[in-house]
Parts: sequence; C-alpha cells; structure tokens
Amino acid sequence: PEIDALNLERIEVIRGPASVLYGSDAMGGVLNAITKEPPVASEGACKLGGMIAANGFSNNSQAAGSVSLEGAQGTVGYRGGLSARKSDNIRTPNGELFNSGVKELNGSGALGIHSGGAMATVDYAHFGTEIQIHEDPAEEEGATPFQKVIHDRAHVHGLLPLAQIRLEANVGWQRNN
Repeated sequence: PEIDALNLERIEVIRGPASVLYGSDAMGGVLNAITKEPPVASEGACKLGGMIAANGFSNNSQAAGSVSLEGAQGTVGYRGGLSARKSDNIRTPNGELFNSGVKELNGSGALGIHSGGAMATVDYAHFGTEIQIHEDPAEEEGATPFQKVIHDRAHVHGLLPLAQIRLEANVGWQRNN
C-alpha cells in the first residue's frame, strides 16, 4: 500500500459489521491508517520540535529512517517529514532471491489553524517507491523488472461549530502513477 509507515499516528483494525461503513468491498475488514495532525499550541505543543528515527532488518539488509519537525505558535500548527527506506535482495535458507529489493522516498507536510472551536487543516503527502520484481530465471535469465509507484495526496479539512450545528468539510485529491 502507498502508506509511509514512519508518518503514522496509529493504525485502526476495523472488523465485523463496522467495516461496512467503508463500502461493500470491505466485508473482510479494514485497516485504517491515521496520519499525524499538526500540533496545537493551546494543547501544550512547543514552537519547534522534531524526531529522528532509524531502523534495520537483517533478512534483506533493509535500512529505514525518518526526520520530522513540528510545532505550533498562536493559532497555527505545522508538521513536515521526510523518510527513506532501502532493502537489498531477500535472503532465504535456500539462497538469495535475485532482484527483490526496494527503494522508497516519502515526504509530507501539514498546516493547521485552530481558533476557538473552529479549525482548518491542509496536508500533502508524497509516496514514491521502486519495487524490484523477482522473475523465474528459467523464463528470462538476468531479467531485472521493476515497478515504480508514485502516490500524491492532498487533503483539506475544516470544522466550524455554529449555534446548534457543527459544519464539517473534507476535500481530498489523490493521484497514482
């Protein structure tokens, strides 16, 4: 999936009848990936903070890392991040699977305004990966096919509480290549 795992707040697992809210194709359940919202100064967010994370895996010499900055001042909150991941060919007890590595580069940013009970948030995320596809060597020896996936997503969310009504709007755009 076109999800940057290093930029998630949480993942919700929705099973049973509640998954029907996501359409008829979701009868087996839904994994709902929740991205991080920009921080809010009135909730104690600092003006600027950040995080650097790194991880690795031994079976395919995978390394991944991310850097993110976020903060809030007055009514404005902001967040930005960049992550990368690279893995070599997968190694099994029977040997290495030729042409099975992955390269990934992702970025995201968000800006939010909170004033009283009203809020508006705009965010953008870019996911880019190149997945090597292991071919049967008997079919075409030395073949190195791959698939590039680029996913861009923009989202605007607004909330305006009125006297006895809560007006909420969500507008999104996404493009897969």
